[in-house]
Amino acid sequence: MPRSTTHKSGEGGAGQISLSRKRSVSVPIVGAFALFSIFLLSRCGLEVLPYIAGPVENSAEQTVPGNFTFDHDNSSGGNGNNSNFLGYEVYYKLYDNADDGAKYRSDRAAIIATPELPGTSRLIGRGFRRLRTYSSVSFGAPLSPPDIPVVSTSYDYKSDSIQFQFYFGGAAETLVPPTAFATWVPSSVAPTEYTVYFGRNIDLSAADQQSFLPVNDTRYKPDDPDVSTDLASTLADAISQSRLYIGIFALGYGLDGQTFQELYSIPVPIIYTSLQGNAYSYTN
Repeated sequence: MPRSTTHKSGEGGAGQISLSRKRSVSVPIVGAFALFSIFLLSRCGLEVLPYIAGPVENSAEQTVPGNFTFDHDNSSGGNGNNSNFLGYEVYYKLYDNADDGAKYRSDRAAIIATPELPGTSRLIGRGFRRLRTYSSVSFGAPLSPPDIPVVSTSYDYKSDSIQFQFYFGGAAETLVPPTAFATWVPSSVAPTEYTVYFGRNIDLSAADQQSFLPVNDTRYKPDDPDVSTDLASTLADAISQSRLYIGIFALGYGLDGQTFQELYSIPVPIIYTSLQGNAYSYTN
């Protein structure tokens, strides 16, 4: 049964579980209750899945337009010693920021509403799509097999403090061709930097449109699969007036070592930011 943890369930953190209160209960009682709960669930035929933690909440930082970071949960109660954990999946959605982020905030509230559910169903239901990953800036076929997770961790160093640096501007705009990407060092013992390049989740035959950058009206079309119906009607204006924004969520990802079933954390909001240079605002 997933281990209880503290997560925000909205802008004000309603529904937050108090860890300090939980610790006041004696260990034998907590252990007995957990075993009894698992027994009841198994008797009822309900599946008990191993716990996967998401990225560290509120760890996202942005100091340069288009560039941001988030942190790996390397705690003992998170993914630090979790043999099922493999990395993080990342989902995105495009927005017209003419409403100053109102549509994003509505999506965010629905995705993290109480009860907070693990998995991608709420993200997909709100129109988010998974980032595609590539081994080079020239794109072609996505990384395969497998293309999961989007950013991975070293099996031996999950207890390390890992920070994932994402570039949707700045350094990304200087590449040839300009391409969004992420870098991270999964081990402080053997500090080799990993890099993966990001593409839009669209028809693979549209090679010239797979990159997020540069933003222009020849790359982004109203009928693209990752352009929502409400964005399609204002897409041209959004691009011409530097209002094309992206919302990003990340989830911890793993495989059950016994059943090989995919495991997910709850979705964690990472950032809502502009894809067009200095015309940006930041919130998670």
